[in-house]
Amino acid sequence: MAGSRKFRRFLVLALALFGLYFVFGEHGLWRIWKLKRRARALKEEVVRIEAKRRALEEEKKKLEEGDPEYIEKLARERYGMVKPGERVYIVLPPPEGAK
Repeated sequence: MAGSRKFRRFLVLALALFGLYFVFGEHGLWRIWKLKRRARALKEEVVRIEAKRRALEEEKKKLEEGDPEYIEKLARERYGMVKPGERVYIVLPPPEGAK
């Protein structure tokens, strides 16, 4: 009886340790889950970067072709340029607390 009780304790302890290693070990479920989450985040980042690259390629194409409307738009929006005789009005947001 005493031998079988010791064996049962040993078996429970061994299974518990195996379970912990299976979940938290070097190649355990926890690590796999974290790696899959990281891979998903990296794929999303790749999608964002590819979209940004396509937008930059489109902008480069417009600039190389010399699209006058696009160049004027950039000059106005990015650099605050105006045509002679034009006036620029800056609309400020209302002060905080004002209705």
